[in-house]
Amino acid sequence: MYKKTFIILLLGLISLALSIESKAEEGTNMRITSAAFEHNAFIPVRFSCQGKGGNPPLAIEGIPKETKSLALIVDDPDAPGGDFVHWVVYNAPVTNRIEENSVFGKQGVNSLGKLGYVSPCPP
Repeated sequence: MYKKTFIILLLGLISLALSIESKAEEGTNMRITSAAFEHNAFIPVRFSCQGKGGNPPLAIEGIPKETKSLALIVDDPDAPGGDFVHWVVYNAPVTNRIEENSVFGKQGVNSLGKLGYVSPCPP
């Protein structure tokens, strides 16, 4: 298992009236988690380059009702070569769950210059 070194950032919600600071309900902020590992815990090998790779399952809570689509960036600020982007997704349908090894929304370019998700590969 590898220490979770990348941070999953939900960058923004594409909506006419909402910004990244939006709140779903008063006192409820957006939150993204994974059932595959705990916050600041180890990422299972199966999600690394030494396993099957692929994105872990993600759960999104607190999505504002007015949201039209989602955007997601999976970023590794502690990568040995510097900041590394594993996944860019935009114009994704509003959902509270992203399945393991799934493709949703429009795929952006990662740090390898390719579209889609690239698994972490710790040294």
